[in-house]
Amino acid sequence: MNNIRRFWQWQHRITALTKMVVILATYLLSTGCQFTSSVATTGAIQTTVPTTTTPVATPSEVPTQNDPSLTKIALIQADQATRTAGDHWPTITAIPIPTLEPAITPVPGFSGDCAGGDRKYISGGCWSDHRGSDYLFVTSQALQTDPTQSWLQVYTATQDLHDLGPRQTYAVPGSPGLLYMSYVDWPRMVLTTQSQNTPNPQFVFNLVTRMWETAGLCPIVPLTVQADAVTGLQTRAVISSSLSGTASDRVGWLTWAGDFSDTVLAHSLVLPGDSETYRNPDNPTDHTLAAGKWVQGRLPVLGGPATTALTDLRTSYVSVVVPVWDQASGIGARLRYHVSDFVWISFKTYNTANPPLLEVRYWGRATCPSSP
Repeated sequence: MNNIRRFWQWQHRITALTKMVVILATYLLSTGCQFTSSVATTGAIQTTVPTTTTPVATPSEVPTQNDPSLTKIALIQADQATRTAGDHWPTITAIPIPTLEPAITPVPGFSGDCAGGDRKYISGGCWSDHRGSDYLFVTSQALQTDPTQSWLQVYTATQDLHDLGPRQTYAVPGSPGLLYMSYVDWPRMVLTTQSQNTPNPQFVFNLVTRMWETAGLCPIVPLTVQADAVTGLQTRAVISSSLSGTASDRVGWLTWAGDFSDTVLAHSLVLPGDSETYRNPDNPTDHTLAAGKWVQGRLPVLGGPATTALTDLRTSYVSVVVPVWDQASGIGARLRYHVSDFVWISFKTYNTANPPLLEVRYWGRATCPSSP
């Protein structure tokens, strides 16, 4: 059995060597070299190549390759006849190498690209920004099978997005469940839970130190929602209201310190807000906004810098905190609201018609600054 195996191994080697010699001879003939060679293999026919130089024919006398009477050697000689003395090697056409398509430039801010999660994880949002020479990406995730196991995943990428850095994971302290991104006030990212019945605390993550921090002031903006509009409301539900500046509106504008200018309102709509400037209408020395106190109302916004600031909040997909009112008195510049709670919302649409129409999305109760 071993002898038979060796026989076939040598047979394959001789056959391969014969093919290599034939290919080499054909190549040399095609480049103008002429010689006499005999190639003999087991069962192969010997072929002798004449050494005489074939006269160069004129172009009109060159046989065509479509002539069936020509042998392979004659075809090669016919090809040589078309060459002139001093011809160079044929020009080799380089195979074009396709260029890489440009990478899609990430849009800074919050994105819904990861909103669906996958079979293993659920997502609370993703965010990206251009920092220095790199992109920074952050996603909030939790296990499908155990949502209390949640974390932030942070990683960087070069500008062409071809060199991704390592994905670093930071567990959420206290196992509160999946966190949803609210807004970023660099370098701090504010996130919150979305419980239906209990207040949702905020969590703060420092994107520079990569550490969780103690939550500070809530991002409260000068807008208020009627208590009846959120009672029993499911998270993600939409609240729609006209803004006529009366107590019949489900949503109304506020002023923290009694200043009715659109410039001051626009400044208050820039996160994290300036609710620390609040002044109690019943006690001007009281600057602590809390449930059980009154807040000054104001006329609706019809344009200008305040509308621009509101548009920025809406297109940035951020979540903010607003007071909930259960009592209202007065009208226009004399309108006042009694605060009973605080809730998380995001802005959906805003129409500056007269009266304006505002739609907000409800994300649950807030724990700040003080909820019963």
